[in-house]
Amino acid sequence: MVVVVLIAGWIAFSSSKKTQLPPSRVMMAVLPFENLTGNATQEYFSDGLTEEMITQLGNLDPDHLGVIGRTSVMHYKTTQAPIDQIARELGVQYVLEGSVRKDANNVRVAAQLIQTKDQTHVWARQYDREVTGLLNLQGEIAQEIADEIQLTLGDHGQAKGRPVRAPQNYEAYDLYLRGQFFFNKRTAADLEKAISLFQQAVGKDPNYARAYAGIAASYAVLPGYNGRPQGEFISKGRVAALKALELDETSAEAHTALALLVQSFDWDWQT
Repeated sequence: MVVVVLIAGWIAFSSSKKTQLPPSRVMMAVLPFENLTGNATQEYFSDGLTEEMITQLGNLDPDHLGVIGRTSVMHYKTTQAPIDQIARELGVQYVLEGSVRKDANNVRVAAQLIQTKDQTHVWARQYDREVTGLLNLQGEIAQEIADEIQLTLGDHGQAKGRPVRAPQNYEAYDLYLRGQFFFNKRTAADLEKAISLFQQAVGKDPNYARAYAGIAASYAVLPGYNGRPQGEFISKGRVAALKALELDETSAEAHTALALLVQSFDWDWQT
């Protein structure tokens, strides 16, 4: 996630050369980070890091920095598509790709930013951190990103995004990433596993809004996969979504989960 600061900083540097022109909207794709552990059980962490990068970058200022969503990029995980093809298909000027290697106590993240028009490497970095240290960095990194984007915009605007609030407990964060991994598999068994992991996450950190949002989203989509009556999931999902918003009213995940519950179960298409 330290890599996010350098991405925004590079954009700021390159844009400073063109101060006579209004800033255009830069489009970027974060490709799935490669799991180099050799252990398939660690796929949740590399996938989770990919989603975190998308969230952090996408939350800054959507008017000036567009980040392609998870669904559109994850299918590249199993392909060897060249950069120019990805650029055409997604309509992006920059691609971030990387890898992650993690053990019980440490994590190594390697990343590189590529300019798609000529496929040149803007920069490449490697970071070694203790896994617990990642949490302490998140808030600081997000603020530094916002500052860098402010430099990019200059007098033309201000970065509107807010840092994604980090959990206070690494175990909760790890459980959340595991929950997201199973949530994205979209089977009844995996969704129930996701709910269990999200619940364990809030057990470790009762103020973890994104974990509550994960519970709500899981309950919102579960009836479509297990065929059970919707009624038993509505109240649980709504309680979790409202709890997430109580903890963090800016949580995009919580607002999305609540909207899905309202549309699916209340048949309210206007709220």
